[in-house]
Amino acid sequence: MIRLLEKNKLSILLLVIIFSPYIYTSVRFDHIVLVVMFLYLLFKKHDLLPIKIFLLLVGYYLIIVVATFFQIMNGYELSPISPILDSFEWYLRGAILFLFVARMKNLGYVEIISLSRVYVFSSVIIGMIAVLQLFGVDSVVNPILSLYETGRSGDRILHSINGRYSSILAQPVSYGIFFLFSVSILMFYGEKLISRKLFRYPIFLFVFLVSYLAISKVILIGIPLLILFRVLMILIGRSKFKVEDMIIWIAILSLMFLLTADSLIFSAEHLSNSYGSISSMLDVIWNAIYVRFDQSDGQLVTDMNALKENILIGAGWADYGAHLGDSGYMPILVRGGIIGFLFYMTYLISIFIFSYR
Repeated sequence: MIRLLEKNKLSILLLVIIFSPYIYTSVRFDHIVLVVMFLYLLFKKHDLLPIKIFLLLVGYYLIIVVATFFQIMNGYELSPISPILDSFEWYLRGAILFLFVARMKNLGYVEIISLSRVYVFSSVIIGMIAVLQLFGVDSVVNPILSLYETGRSGDRILHSINGRYSSILAQPVSYGIFFLFSVSILMFYGEKLISRKLFRYPIFLFVFLVSYLAISKVILIGIPLLILFRVLMILIGRSKFKVEDMIIWIAILSLMFLLTADSLIFSAEHLSNSYGSISSMLDVIWNAIYVRFDQSDGQLVTDMNALKENILIGAGWADYGAHLGDSGYMPILVRGGIIGFLFYMTYLISIFIFSYR
């Protein structure tokens, strides 16, 4: 049993991260797991290169500390504790996982395939819950989703966000990112994960279709870019035409005919309004840009203003009234400025290079 757990520890860790529920207000089970991992890593010996890469992230936070000091000296107050903690969660989560994986000298093809299978089949489960949301099977969905709502107290209902079904991932953008990776894995490496076509094709079709249920701009923009990349790879001879490519085109053409506001199949007017035509898709993209970047009341206007006033090292953790949302990079820029952003991007690129080697 212990040997089996040791052999599959990365797959188990991935499952824990994906499916961890909230256990107290904003604390998830995987938060505790990651703290334990961090304490474990403190007492382990590491290669020099991963430590150097990790220090780039430390440098980013040092810039934030310096920026915060200057802002407080200029009369600004410190932000509430919650946004400060948020600035650590995802970045340190990734760093801890990177250091943990970097210690595994024998991580190879078999382990990567195993992780990819876990990821894909997790997306199937998450997609099934989203379908139950779509058809309003509250008796099954609500007890599950109540475990994944921040600050839950007893049973709470998380049916959908304005007709956007995002399952246990709670937010359309998180759902979109998760499923874009899953579609990408299946599109390019599906035959290596699931050898039997009888299972691979239905799974791919299901994951592809349910990826749209959250009406996420990540999917609306990402899937067409993914398809264009596939077409380019086929045209230049770097990849062969596969059944998965045909499934995508058949699915898209079918949706164009079946997706209507009164469709009993999809039973969601929001889906029809967002994907019923090319013009409606463009409207979704344009509205997303307008809501975020409109100069009068766009969600990111305060972020842009804070960045303009603190272009070099950012505003740190000072309460600058910035929105700090709807963008993965804007909080990094606002808190650390151009210099902090360069530190963080160098950190990410270094991880990719290290992983590739």
